[in-house]
Amino acid sequence: ATCAQVLAITAVVDATVWRAMAPALALGAVVLAIESVVVARRQVLDEAGRAEADALAVSGRRPLQFRASILIAAVLTATLVASAALTDRFGGAAAVLTAAVAGLADSHAASIGVVSLAADGAIGPATAIAGVGAALAVNTVVKLGLAAAAGGRRFALRLATWLAVPTAVVGLGMWWAALSV
Repeated sequence: ATCAQVLAITAVVDATVWRAMAPALALGAVVLAIESVVVARRQVLDEAGRAEADALAVSGRRPLQFRASILIAAVLTATLVASAALTDRFGGAAAVLTAAVAGLADSHAASIGVVSLAADGAIGPATAIAGVGAALAVNTVVKLGLAAAAGGRRFALRLATWLAVPTAVVGLGMWWAALSV
Protein backbone atom coordinates (compact mmCIF):
# COMPACT_ATOMS: atom_id res chain seq x y z
CA ALA A 1 0.00 0.00 0.00
CA THR A 2 2.86 2.38 0.74
CA CYS A 3 4.14 2.27 -2.84
CA ALA A 4 0.69 3.05 -4.23
CA GLN A 5 0.16 5.83 -1.69
CA VAL A 6 3.54 7.43 -2.42
CA LEU A 7 2.69 7.26 -6.13
CA ALA A 8 -0.59 9.07 -5.53
CA ILE A 9 1.03 11.70 -3.32
CA THR A 10 3.89 12.45 -5.69
CA ALA A 11 1.57 12.65 -8.71
CA VAL A 12 -0.07 15.68 -7.14
CA VAL A 13 3.16 17.36 -6.05
CA ASP A 14 5.57 16.98 -8.99
CA ALA A 15 4.76 15.30 -12.31
CA THR A 16 8.40 14.98 -13.39
CA VAL A 17 9.42 13.08 -10.27
CA TRP A 18 6.21 11.02 -10.42
CA ARG A 19 6.80 9.96 -14.04
CA ALA A 20 10.33 8.87 -13.22
CA MET A 21 9.36 6.88 -10.09
CA ALA A 22 6.02 5.49 -11.27
CA PRO A 23 7.29 2.31 -12.96
CA ALA A 24 9.42 1.28 -9.95
CA LEU A 25 6.75 1.99 -7.35
CA ALA A 26 3.94 0.48 -9.42
CA LEU A 27 5.91 -2.71 -10.06
CA GLY A 28 6.82 -2.91 -6.37
CA ALA A 29 3.14 -2.51 -5.44
CA VAL A 30 2.12 -5.24 -7.90
CA VAL A 31 4.76 -7.67 -6.60
CA LEU A 32 3.70 -6.97 -3.02
CA ALA A 33 0.01 -7.38 -3.91
CA ILE A 34 0.71 -10.77 -5.49
CA GLU A 35 2.65 -11.84 -2.42
CA SER A 36 -0.19 -10.62 -0.20
CA VAL A 37 -2.70 -12.76 -2.07
CA VAL A 38 -0.42 -15.79 -1.66
CA VAL A 39 -0.01 -15.14 2.08
CA ALA A 40 -3.73 -14.47 2.57
CA ARG A 41 -4.64 -17.74 0.91
CA ARG A 42 -2.31 -19.61 3.25
CA GLN A 43 -3.60 -18.06 6.45
CA VAL A 44 -6.87 -18.64 8.19
CA LEU A 45 -8.05 -16.14 10.77
CA ASP A 46 -8.63 -17.63 14.17
CA GLU A 47 -11.99 -17.00 15.83
CA ALA A 48 -10.71 -14.09 17.93
CA GLY A 49 -9.14 -12.40 14.92
CA ARG A 50 -12.26 -12.91 12.83
CA ALA A 51 -14.51 -11.56 15.58
CA GLU A 52 -12.30 -8.49 16.01
CA ALA A 53 -12.20 -7.83 12.26
CA ASP A 54 -15.99 -8.20 12.06
CA ALA A 55 -16.50 -5.82 14.98
CA LEU A 56 -14.30 -3.17 13.34
CA ALA A 57 -16.07 -3.61 10.00
CA VAL A 58 -19.50 -3.26 11.60
CA SER A 59 -18.54 -0.26 13.72
CA GLY A 60 -16.93 1.49 10.75
CA ARG A 61 -14.20 2.75 13.08
CA ARG A 62 -10.49 2.56 12.62
CA PRO A 63 -8.48 2.39 15.82
CA LEU A 64 -6.14 5.36 16.40
CA GLN A 65 -7.33 7.16 13.28
CA PHE A 66 -7.32 10.62 14.86
CA ARG A 67 -3.98 10.14 16.59
CA ALA A 68 -2.43 8.77 13.40
CA SER A 69 -3.72 11.77 11.43
CA ILE A 70 -2.19 14.21 13.92
CA LEU A 71 1.11 12.33 13.85
CA ILE A 72 1.25 12.37 10.05
CA ALA A 73 0.45 16.09 9.98
CA ALA A 74 3.16 16.82 12.55
CA VAL A 75 5.75 14.71 10.74
CA LEU A 76 4.83 16.31 7.41
CA THR A 77 5.15 19.82 8.83
CA ALA A 78 8.46 19.06 10.52
CA THR A 79 9.79 17.37 7.39
CA LEU A 80 8.86 20.29 5.14
CA VAL A 81 10.40 22.87 7.47
CA ALA A 82 13.55 20.85 8.20
CA SER A 83 14.06 19.84 4.56
CA ALA A 84 13.74 23.39 3.31
CA ALA A 85 16.05 24.83 5.97
CA LEU A 86 18.71 22.14 5.65
CA THR A 87 18.59 22.17 1.85
CA ASP A 88 19.06 25.94 1.81
CA ARG A 89 22.07 25.54 4.09
CA PHE A 90 23.68 22.30 2.91
CA GLY A 91 22.20 21.39 -0.48
CA GLY A 92 20.55 18.29 -1.86
CA ALA A 93 22.35 15.79 0.36
CA ALA A 94 20.63 17.33 3.36
CA ALA A 95 17.25 16.78 1.71
CA VAL A 96 17.99 13.08 1.24
CA LEU A 97 19.23 12.77 4.83
CA THR A 98 16.17 14.61 6.17
CA ALA A 99 13.87 12.33 4.17
CA ALA A 100 15.65 9.26 5.54
CA VAL A 101 15.31 10.50 9.13
CA ALA A 102 11.65 11.38 8.57
CA GLY A 103 11.18 7.87 7.18
CA LEU A 104 11.74 6.61 10.72
CA ALA A 105 8.22 7.84 11.47
CA ASP A 106 6.43 8.04 8.12
CA SER A 107 7.56 7.54 4.54
CA HIS A 108 4.56 9.40 3.11
CA ALA A 109 5.35 12.68 4.85
CA ALA A 110 9.02 12.32 3.99
CA SER A 111 8.12 11.75 0.34
CA ILE A 112 5.88 14.81 0.22
CA GLY A 113 8.62 16.91 1.78
CA VAL A 114 11.39 15.94 -0.60
CA VAL A 115 9.22 15.94 -3.72
CA SER A 116 7.91 19.40 -2.76
CA LEU A 117 11.49 20.64 -2.74
CA ALA A 118 11.89 19.34 -6.30
CA ALA A 119 8.64 20.99 -7.35
CA ASP A 120 9.94 24.30 -5.96
CA GLY A 121 13.24 23.88 -7.79
CA ALA A 122 15.29 23.66 -4.59
CA ILE A 123 16.61 20.21 -5.57
CA GLY A 124 16.65 18.20 -8.77
CA PRO A 125 14.35 15.28 -9.57
CA ALA A 126 17.16 12.75 -9.06
CA THR A 127 17.75 14.04 -5.53
CA ALA A 128 14.03 13.87 -4.80
CA ILE A 129 13.91 10.28 -6.04
CA ALA A 130 16.89 9.42 -3.83
CA GLY A 131 15.09 11.02 -0.88
CA VAL A 132 11.91 9.05 -1.48
CA GLY A 133 13.97 5.87 -1.82
CA ALA A 134 15.81 6.61 1.42
CA ALA A 135 12.55 7.28 3.27
CA LEU A 136 11.01 4.04 1.98
CA ALA A 137 14.11 2.01 2.88
CA VAL A 138 14.37 3.40 6.40
CA ASN A 139 10.64 2.96 6.96
CA THR A 140 10.84 -0.67 5.85
CA VAL A 141 13.62 -1.32 8.37
CA VAL A 142 11.52 0.32 11.10
CA LYS A 143 8.56 -1.91 10.17
CA LEU A 144 10.77 -4.97 10.43
CA GLY A 145 11.96 -3.82 13.85
CA LEU A 146 8.37 -3.35 14.99
CA ALA A 147 7.51 -6.77 13.61
CA ALA A 148 10.35 -8.28 15.64
CA ALA A 149 9.21 -6.47 18.77
CA ALA A 150 5.57 -7.48 18.33
CA GLY A 151 5.90 -10.95 16.85
CA GLY A 152 9.39 -12.12 17.64
CA ARG A 153 12.47 -12.76 15.57
CA ARG A 154 10.96 -15.62 13.57
CA PHE A 155 8.01 -13.48 12.48
CA ALA A 156 10.32 -10.58 11.50
CA LEU A 157 12.53 -12.92 9.46
CA ARG A 158 9.51 -14.34 7.67
CA LEU A 159 8.29 -10.80 6.92
CA ALA A 160 11.77 -9.78 5.74
CA THR A 161 11.75 -12.73 3.36
CA TRP A 162 8.43 -11.61 1.88
CA LEU A 163 9.57 -7.97 1.64
CA ALA A 164 12.92 -8.78 0.02
CA VAL A 165 11.66 -9.07 -3.57
CA PRO A 166 9.41 -5.98 -3.64
CA THR A 167 12.07 -3.97 -1.81
CA ALA A 168 14.70 -5.00 -4.34
CA VAL A 169 12.35 -4.21 -7.23
CA VAL A 170 11.59 -0.75 -5.86
CA GLY A 171 15.21 -0.08 -4.91
CA LEU A 172 16.59 -0.99 -8.32
CA GLY A 173 13.79 0.87 -10.05
CA MET A 174 14.37 4.01 -7.99
CA TRP A 175 18.11 3.81 -8.70
CA TRP A 176 17.37 3.55 -12.42
CA ALA A 177 14.85 6.38 -12.22
CA ALA A 178 17.37 8.66 -10.48
CA LEU A 179 19.93 7.94 -13.18
CA SER A 180 17.39 8.53 -15.94
CA VAL A 181 16.12 12.02 -15.01
